[in-house]
Amino acid sequence: MIFALYVYSAAYAVTLESTVYPIQVIAPDEALATAAMSASEDAWRATVIELGFAPPLMRDAAGDAVEGFAISFVSQGEDQLATFNILGDIPETPASDCPTRGVVNANHMDEPGWLEMTVVHLLNHASLHAVDCLEPQMPSFDFFTVAVEHLLGVDAFGPWYYREFQSHPEASLDAVYSDRDHAHYQFGSSLFPLFLTERYGDGSGALLADIWARTPQDGHILFANGELPMGDVENEPDYLDAIQDELAARGSSLDQAMIAFTEWRFFTGEFNDGEHFADAATLPEVFVDGQVTAAAFPLEVTPTRPLAEYASSYVLVDVAAHSDPLTLSFAGGEGIAWGASVYVLDEGGAHIGDHHLALDGGAGSIDLEPAEGPQTLVLACTALTDGSHDPEDSDWDQEHTYQWSLDEAPLDDDQCLEPHGSCMGSSKPSGLFGLMLPLGLVVWPRRSRVLERGAPIR
Repeated sequence: MIFALYVYSAAYAVTLESTVYPIQVIAPDEALATAAMSASEDAWRATVIELGFAPPLMRDAAGDAVEGFAISFVSQGEDQLATFNILGDIPETPASDCPTRGVVNANHMDEPGWLEMTVVHLLNHASLHAVDCLEPQMPSFDFFTVAVEHLLGVDAFGPWYYREFQSHPEASLDAVYSDRDHAHYQFGSSLFPLFLTERYGDGSGALLADIWARTPQDGHILFANGELPMGDVENEPDYLDAIQDELAARGSSLDQAMIAFTEWRFFTGEFNDGEHFADAATLPEVFVDGQVTAAAFPLEVTPTRPLAEYASSYVLVDVAAHSDPLTLSFAGGEGIAWGASVYVLDEGGAHIGDHHLALDGGAGSIDLEPAEGPQTLVLACTALTDGSHDPEDSDWDQEHTYQWSLDEAPLDDDQCLEPHGSCMGSSKPSGLFGLMLPLGLVVWPRRSRVLERGAPIR
C-alpha cells in the first residue's frame, strides 16, 4: 500500500520532538502524539540500543539526511494501516542507504496493541533502510521486521501470519504472493529469522542485526515511489546472501540452516517437544502431506504437493513393533540439492530420535533399528536449490518431487545361519516378516503432551 507524503499544518497537527532520542512525531492530537512518542522511544531503545540495529535516518528541516526517526499519523480510510516514504538518496555516503518517514493511519490506533506494533514495524524498517535501501521490499524487510515484532511481544497479527506460512511448507521461503488468500505468507516467513536467532544466536534478535549489516552494496538511489526505490546498481549481496555469509562465519550455511529449520518448524503446536522454538506450543503446526500405515512392504510415498526451492515436506508413517531392521530410502528429483531426515515418535507422540540421511546425488538410505513398540516415522525432506537461487528472480513456481521407500532390511550372510534367519536363497528374511502375515499397523493417536528426551540432532 502506498500513501502520499503528508505535510502537516500546525493548525491541526501536534509535533513532538523527543528529548531522549532523535525522534519526531506528528499526529492530529496531543494524546496520540504523546502515546506514539512513548512507543517510539521504547522501540528505539529495544531495537537500536539493545539489539544493535542501525539508527534510522530522516530528513531535518534543512533537508539533510540525519540520524533520526520521523513518523506521521493521518486519517486515511479504513483498509490501510501504515507505510513509509523513501526520502531519496544520500550522495555523501557510498552505500545505497536512504532516509525514510513512517506514515500511519490514525483511524486504527484505538485497537489494542496496534500502535506499539506499528511503531516497531516502521522504526525497524527505517533502521534497515539506513543500511540498505535496495533489498526487495517484500519479503526482505518484513522477513526481519515481523521477527523483531515477535521478539518484542508486539506482533498483533502474528497468529495469522504464521498460520498461513505453516500451511504451505512446499512454498519457497522467499516467495511473495499478491492474492488475498495467501497475502500473509511473506510476513509469516519471519519464522525463519526467529529460528536463526534461537538456533545460531542468543535468542534476543541481535543476530538479525548482524545479518542485515552484511546486505549493503555501494550505490545510489535514483528515485523512489513511496516504498519502492530504484538504484544505479544491482542489489547484490541480497538478504539470503547475507544470511549465508553470517552463518558461514559461525560455522554453518544457509543450506544446513534450511534442513534444520525443516525440523524446527515441525515440532510446533501439538508436536512441541520442548527442544526447539521457545514458544513452539503457541505456534501452529505445519502442513503434513499425508499419514499412512505401513501394512505391507515395500511401502512407497510421494507428495501431493510438489516443492519449490528452499521448501519442506512431511509425511507420517505409522509402523508397528518390529524385531528386525527396516531400510528407509529417499530419492529427490533431479536438478537441485536435497536434505532428508526422519524424526521418530513413540506410541505416545514423544520425539525419541532423529536420523539424517547422507545423500549422494539427491538419494540415500539408512537402516532403522528394531522397535519394541509402535512408532510414527516423520519423513521430512528439504528442497534446496540448484545453486543459482536469487530472491529477486521471483523463481517460486518450480515443482520438485521426491519418493520415500520403506522396506524390510536384507539380512547379511551370517544372519542367515541364525534360528529365524533361514534365507532360502532370498534377500528377505523368512522369520518375522517372511513367514508371518503382512505387518498389520494402525494409526496411533497423537498427544499434545510429549515426554522429555535428549537434545535433538541438528
